[in-house]
Amino acid sequence: SFANPLTAKGYATETGGTSSGTASRVNTDVDNLWSTVPHLMLMRQVHGVLAYPFGIWRGPLPDPTGVGNVLRGVAHGGTPERWFSPAVEQGFTPTLKNRLATAYIVLMTRWLGGGCPWPEPLPLDQAVVSARWGEQTAREHGGVTFGMSVSLAVRVCVAAYEEGIDLGGAVFMSGGEPATAAREAAISRTGARLAPVYISSDMGPVGHGCANPAEVGDQHLLEDCVALIQHPREILDTGVEVDAFYFTSLRPAAATILLNAESDDYGKIEKRSCGCAFEELGYHRHIT
Repeated sequence: SFANPLTAKGYATETGGTSSGTASRVNTDVDNLWSTVPHLMLMRQVHGVLAYPFGIWRGPLPDPTGVGNVLRGVAHGGTPERWFSPAVEQGFTPTLKNRLATAYIVLMTRWLGGGCPWPEPLPLDQAVVSARWGEQTAREHGGVTFGMSVSLAVRVCVAAYEEGIDLGGAVFMSGGEPATAAREAAISRTGARLAPVYISSDMGPVGHGCANPAEVGDQHLLEDCVALIQHPREILDTGVEVDAFYFTSLRPAAATILLNAESDDYGKIEKRSCGCAFEELGYHRHIT
């Protein structure tokens, strides 16, 4: 009911199901994706990895993150060089419709000169393959950028640590889950850095990792993309009260119109000076 009528329906994806526990269908178009490219480029520039090769461990359709990273990369010459696709369970395959849609996007991108890689199935217990590629690429180019969930980033770094692989020069732009201290420690012990991102299928970019964080998961709230208020909410049957997030989408090209919509996420918001480039550009509020 709240699908944005101003956007086209290029292809359909599904959300991660954060608020409801089940995935919701979201229609995506190229204008929506490309309107987020400046924020992506800014994030990579602030963390010093805009010119480095990029690799992702993201799923094909209906997962929005795989083709989303590919199509955003086309806009600024940052198309992923490798696309590892998680194989989460034996025998799992997307529907024929989604396989054909993914193949169409890859082939059309290649035909138009985008240089899109083909998704390579990579089981969770073979994360070391991604780690080896990262080590070799960072050695050849001075650095490498990964795009994947926080949990997958931890899997890559645990495998790298066990195999003695040095991931110095690697930056993991990871979201989908909170960047806890334990997860950050598992990543940093390999020499890599974690740059957290907060992105919604419905709204687009919400927060980007601070370059001078006060704590793990510290991000700048992208107030040109979303408005955010908080309201106390009790977690069901626990007696625990949290400051829940309520979002309003502000981008004209956002997939969904949200008006103070509760996301089931919670945390803290503060306004402080950090001295990083995001602050210089007017992003003064931090979200954790």
